[in-house]
Amino acid sequence: MATSILLLYVTFDQRKVNKILPIDYIKWIAAGILISMLTGLIGTVVGLPFLTQFFDYFYLPFFGEFELTTAVLFDLGIYLGVGGAALLIILTIAEDI
Repeated sequence: MATSILLLYVTFDQRKVNKILPIDYIKWIAAGILISMLTGLIGTVVGLPFLTQFFDYFYLPFFGEFELTTAVLFDLGIYLGVGGAALLIILTIAEDI
């Protein structure tokens, strides 16, 4: 997703993309760190080590049974943090040029 947003900035000018996608990448970074930390703390709440993985199976009507793990939430947080930081750095450098 970060690459596709970056391609928008390469194709169009920065003002136009900011008008279409008003994204605050600092909030992406903060949300990513918060999601990752809270996911890691789930194990400590029940007396287990930090970053203990939990999983369970769920059934959705059109999709059937699927497995949801805490590792997916942790990875989502890392993705938001790294993607937001990369885009923020690239756009900050692009503004100076």
